[in-house]
Formats: sequence, structure tokens, C-alpha cells
Amino acid sequence: MKNKGFILHFSLILLGVLFYFVANFQRIAVPGAIFDVLEQELSVGAPQITAFGAIFMYIYAFTQLLNGVFVDRYGGYRVMFVGGIIMSIGCLIFPLSSNLLVLYFSRALLGLGGSMFYLRLIKELGNLFSEKDFGVALSVMLFIGYAGGIAANAPFVLAMRYVSWREILLIIAGVVIVSVIAYMLIL
Repeated sequence: MKNKGFILHFSLILLGVLFYFVANFQRIAVPGAIFDVLEQELSVGAPQITAFGAIFMYIYAFTQLLNGVFVDRYGGYRVMFVGGIIMSIGCLIFPLSSNLLVLYFSRALLGLGGSMFYLRLIKELGNLFSEKDFGVALSVMLFIGYAGGIAANAPFVLAMRYVSWREILLIIAGVVIVSVIAYMLIL
């Protein structure tokens, strides 16, 4: 029975790490890898495009201050679930819109949802793994999460040779939505 509990908790953490990967991907990919494409498609200047990154980071940074309180009050798994829902909505809206205000709103949702994983994952890893194994577990989590930023550069640009950036981001949104549903079922 104890082994089943470990597997369920570990599954939730794996899904949380996937969310963290996507949050890092979103943080870097937009506007980074598609800066020029967005500028052309939206017919706006560089300041409007750089605002995508700024909105994400301001919301992400500000809500980090609140997330510790939410984790202590509601628990890490619940906070990650809510973050997954919010992030999935932002992931879905961005590639489906061409309206600048809607795009900014989706970036705010992505920043808010994306901010809800890091602290929770650390707390839940600490609950699940012994002090001896915690460092390795944390390193693996960080490696996978930050790999999202790596995937947002050359691999993302390479994939855009075959499909549009909107299709790639819609696929990622689909993965996040399916993961949120799986997370809910496990939770």
C-alpha cells in the first residue's frame, strides 16, 4: 500500500515537472524564437513584441511571492493543479489569437500558471524523497524543467521548418490539457 502511495505522488510530481518544462518553454519561446514572425504577422513594432516577455516575467515574478502562502495553506499538489489549469488556458489562447490584447492576456495567464510549479515541486520532492535522495531528485527536476528553455530555441526553430509556430504551440497546449486531466484523475 505504501508503494502505491509513492507511485501516485511520484506521478503527480512527474506531471508537475512537465508543467515546469512547458512554463520554461513558453518563457523563452515567446517572443524569443518567434520575435520576427510575430512582428510580421501582427504588424507591430519591437516594443509590442517584447511586451510578451515582460508581461510573462512580471506576473511570474510577482506571483512567486504569493505562491509560498498558497502552498502552505492549500498544499503543493492543489496549487500545481490550479497552475496547470491556468497555464493550459494561456497555452491554448495564444496560438489561436491575433488580437494584441488577447495575446497579452494569454501571456499573463501563462506567467501566472507557470509560476505555480517551482516552489511546489521543491516542497513535494522534499516530502517524497529522503534527505539523502533529495539533491538528486531536485537536480533531475531542474534539469528537465530548464530543458524547456533549451527546447524553445533551436528545436522550436527547427520544428517551424515543417509546421507553423501556431501548430507547435497548439500541440503543446494539447499536451498540457491532457496532462491536467491526468493530474486531476490522479489527484
